[in-house]
Amino acid sequence: MNSYNPISEDDIFKLANSIGLEKAVKLYPNDVKDAAKSALNAVSSCPIIDDLTQEPWPPMFVRSSL
Repeated sequence: MNSYNPISEDDIFKLANSIGLEKAVKLYPNDVKDAAKSALNAVSSCPIIDDLTQEPWPPMFVRSSL
């Protein structure tokens, strides 16, 4: 899957270390990098919402039980 990842590998590891994943970065650097890229791809597939008060899903309606 080719996608644009605006974050460098060094930045991924710095971010992972800053949130307490030092051991994971040392033991499994490729997994940390792949997880970060997967998260970036997931975020990039979400629609961009200009109005932050608008919900990204349609409103729910309650059916009558009568």
